[in-house]
This record gives sequence, structure tokens and C-alpha cells, in this order.
Amino acid sequence: MSRVNSYDVVVIGAGSIGCSTADHLADDNDVLVLEKGQLDESASANASAFISDWWYFLEGEYIPGVTEKIREYFHGLETTSDFEFHDQPFISLVDEGERDSPKTEKMRENAEKIPGITYFDAKELASMYPDVLNLDGFAGGIVDTEAGYVEPGSYLRAMKQRAEVKGAVFEFGTEVEEIETADGQIDHVTTTSGDEIHCDSVVVAAGTHTESLVSKFTNLPVRPFVICAAEVKGDPSFSGSVPTTSGRGTLIGPNTAGNLLVGDEYWIEDLDRIPQEFPEEAKEKIAGLLPQLFTGFDGELEYVEDGEHHCPEGITITPDQIPVIDEVGGVDELVVADGSRGAVSLAPVIAVAVQSLLTGSKTKFSMERFAVDRFDLENPEYDLPMITEPRS
Repeated sequence: MSRVNSYDVVVIGAGSIGCSTADHLADDNDVLVLEKGQLDESASANASAFISDWWYFLEGEYIPGVTEKIREYFHGLETTSDFEFHDQPFISLVDEGERDSPKTEKMRENAEKIPGITYFDAKELASMYPDVLNLDGFAGGIVDTEAGYVEPGSYLRAMKQRAEVKGAVFEFGTEVEEIETADGQIDHVTTTSGDEIHCDSVVVAAGTHTESLVSKFTNLPVRPFVICAAEVKGDPSFSGSVPTTSGRGTLIGPNTAGNLLVGDEYWIEDLDRIPQEFPEEAKEKIAGLLPQLFTGFDGELEYVEDGEHHCPEGITITPDQIPVIDEVGGVDELVVADGSRGAVSLAPVIAVAVQSLLTGSKTKFSMERFAVDRFDLENPEYDLPMITEPRS
């Protein structure tokens, strides 16, 4: 296809962050999105796509504006393409031993500040979900009643479609090789086919490839991992809707077929050796955890044929699971948006942060929370026990 060789912004990566960023910037900028693969090949397209306020649940930290933006954006997309937001409560369970921990106390305090998010004790949860949740050993949980899930492919298509209506251009099968600067400013990007595309700004949201693209400018505090997921037949004794549930190092939730999506996470030491099947140790872990969270799973689990999936190239995460959204390497308007847990859910918020960096627009949250220099860039320390170390 023919295209202009000069743009205001080049976005590298067409996953959830890249598509949402294009959607947000295309109102006032000429935007080109470059993706080395296809739309349905990204990590986002293969995600479980549970939608909730992840920063709140992970950190027990109330960040004003995040929850409102997520809900507003997803419901706004429902007028676009074939996208549908499926309402589904999300529960983050609290173990009995964590009942009075500082983190739990902070979560309970913050739950009072956000409409739709409430702390319930175990007895209250049992009455809300009779014959569904197994609450033995749990003190209670934070419930997001306005959470949900999406079909990730339709989500990406909806954002792409809306960005294109605004004038954004998407090119697939186009890999960026270098980001070139002149006098501390962005000059152009070079593709592997030798094309030079001039631009004023570059946003790098390329997942596991982000680190190599910006390595000459900065050390990026991220580490690659993969989420392997599978589909398990739900128990017919469930009397009501099954909530998406986080507890004891796992996340399990329903899909449109009425089954449960289960998953496990593994650090990647070699990007060419990503697990292609749901690992046996993951099946052992899930077999032990499902009965701890839900009723009716005392026997052998029934996995759905062809229900396994994984991120084809992995994803990245920072030591604190909060993304880097920052200008890097002393280069004006070279922005990295990378390293987030739950990027599918948080993409609209990340896009607002990117927009703020490039345009000077105000956000309802502090941008300092996402600065790259909050870490020791030479020796970032990861303490994320929910991600399994690779097998030797």
C-alpha cells in the first residue's frame, strides 16, 4: 500500500496498548501504527481479558481516575464493531492470615472510595454466591461489581476501527529495526525492509520486543514471562453466575461458553522456547487450587479440547507490576509504555498517560507512579512469587 513517509506519531506495536494509544492520539495527530505480525497474533489477542482495576487490587492503592476511565472507555466501545463488554463481578479473596495485614486494611479503606467496589467478609460472600465459592480459610474479599470480561479479538478490532475512522493508519507485517534520533530529538524509524519513516514522536508498546528497540537509549526494568491458559468444564452444580476470582496466586474466571479459564505464569529465559501446551505442572497446580476456590471440583478436571492458549511471544512485567510510561534515554518524545500486568484492562489508562506525555494534557493520576527511574535500572529486583521459575 502507498503511505505518507512522515507522521506526527509512530506507535510500535498493535496490541491493546498500541491500539488504545492510536485511538486516543488520532483526534489531533497523524498516527501510524506499525506491527511486525498481525492483529490476532499479539499477546493481547490471546489474553484471558478479564477487566477490572488491577492496580487497585494488586497494590491496595487508590489511584483517582483509573477506575472511572476504565469503565467509561469499555462501555463507550460497545457502539463500535462487534465489541461487547460482558458484566462479571471480580473478587480478590483475602486469606484468613491476611485479615489484619496493612495491605488488607488499606484495601478495605479504599473500597469505600470507589463506587462499585466493596469489601465483604466471608459470611457475606457465602450468601452472595451460595454453592459456588469455597471460602474455607478466607477472611473475605474485595468485590468489583462493575468488572467484566471481553473477547480480546473484538476489543482490538473495535479500537483499531475507531482509530482508523479518526485517520490513524495501521501497517501489519512491518517490523521496526531502529529508532533514529538527531540532537536529542526523534528523527525517524527504520524498518527491516529499509524504509525510513519520519516522525516527531515514537511510542514503543511492542511487548517483549520493546526492550531491544530502546536498548541503545536506556536499560528497561522489565522481564519477559508467559501466561499459559486452558479451559475447564464448569461444574453443573453452580447455582449462579461464577465470579472472576483471584486468590492464592491464581486468577480464574468464566468465558462466553460458560466454562472456566484457568492459567499459570512462567518466566521466559529464551523467547524461542515458550511453552506451546498447558504444562503438566500447571495442571497439577490448578487441580489443587480450584477446589480451594470453588465448590464441585473434587474429582478429575475435564479440560476443553482446543481450549489451551498462551501468549505467542510472551509479555513483560516490571518488578512492581506497574508499567513504565515515560520518556526514556534523554530523547524528547521517545515514550515507552511497557511492563504492565493486566495491560488489556489498563490500556485506556496507559493511553491517557502516553497522551499526557506527548501533549501536556492533564491526568487525574500522578505520572510519577510510572517513571522509569523509580527502579535501579542496573539491577532491578523482582519478587513475584506467582510467576514460576523456568524448569532447568
